[in-house]
Amino acid sequence: MTFRSFALEWIELNKVQWTNQKHYLQWLSTLETYCFPIIGEKNINLVDVDDLLSILGPIWNTKTESATRIRERVERILAAAIVRGLREGPNPAAWRGHLEFLLPKPSKIRQVRHHSSIAYQELPRLYRTISKSSALSSFALRFLILTAGRTGEVVGARWREFSDDTWVLPPSRMKARREHRVPLSAEARKILKVQHEAASGEYVFQINGRFLSNMAMLQFLKRINPRVTVHGFRSSFRVWAAEASDCSSDLAEQALAHSVGSQLERAYQRSDLLEQRRGLMEAWAQYILEGLD
Repeated sequence: MTFRSFALEWIELNKVQWTNQKHYLQWLSTLETYCFPIIGEKNINLVDVDDLLSILGPIWNTKTESATRIRERVERILAAAIVRGLREGPNPAAWRGHLEFLLPKPSKIRQVRHHSSIAYQELPRLYRTISKSSALSSFALRFLILTAGRTGEVVGARWREFSDDTWVLPPSRMKARREHRVPLSAEARKILKVQHEAASGEYVFQINGRFLSNMAMLQFLKRINPRVTVHGFRSSFRVWAAEASDCSSDLAEQALAHSVGSQLERAYQRSDLLEQRRGLMEAWAQYILEGLD
């Protein structure tokens, strides 16, 4: 079996584990661009370390993050082939004991770049600018800021996930694969009301019967402030919670759907602190709206 045929078969079988189609498309894109031209038609049992160096060598120092992901993806595919009995021996894409002796350590090549965020002190003014637009992307972006949500969570939001003043995201739509309840501020509920009156359909933010593109909010934001990323608003919220609110660190982390404490602590702390977070999200909304006065 060729590397291409096995890789495509494996991806189709495993794509259900990814939270959105973007990950599926990224797997296909990176393999098509970097791997298939070199090893696509090669018997998967014959893929070796030299092949990996041919794929990774040209981009390891210049596109380190992408190269690292490609290596990890090839490693998983080859590991699956070993389990299937389609190849033997050690995995040539493995880092430890293999490629770590041939390629520089990624952390030594480049500094980690975090999502660009805006200082929370500047957010009310930016929110006011965003609110001047009646574009669907504007409403989605405002809702994302108010809920401290992720892009995929917001663009994929369905009406059936909302009940009164709470948004309940199922495990299948969450990065951590756990249900996440989001208390909705009065301002967030106003946005939902506008969307409900504007259109009907399965999704809250939809156009022509389809949910909003993952890139729509980013493209809208870049026209206003090219320095900021959509995901960065979560960082703005977290810093505000730490510096300008009286909430605990655990409460702020719960609001971001992050795991809090050790596995043992989480086993005993089964509450998601919803009611305490309700006050936190209302205070966050009120802080943002100060820029609208």
